[in-house]
Amino acid sequence: MIAPDLYTKTTDNPRIREVTQDWRYNGDTVPKGFLTDGASSPRIFWGIVSPFLNPKSSCYHDYLCSIAKNKAERKLADKEYRKLVGSENSKVEKILAYAGVRIGAWLGIGNRF
Repeated sequence: MIAPDLYTKTTDNPRIREVTQDWRYNGDTVPKGFLTDGASSPRIFWGIVSPFLNPKSSCYHDYLCSIAKNKAERKLADKEYRKLVGSENSKVEKILAYAGVRIGAWLGIGNRF
């Protein structure tokens, strides 16, 4: 369970969080009502790095994945996630979190194109 976050609330599904207000990051606006399921990584990584370790990072990553039109844009979303996770966590967590979302991308997790 993650600590309550300013930007999200828990929905009926414990794996889904909802953005409660528009918020801006890096020139993008994640709209109120946007739904996030945390980091788009395989379940095997969840025991090491929780999908909601960094709620803002995961939410921004999900938003970027939702508007990605191709694999290159998905990879950019993953790199943004790595930057955000790296600013808040240890180097090991950063590496594992990034590896998780890259493997997730390879498996098609979170891809909408």
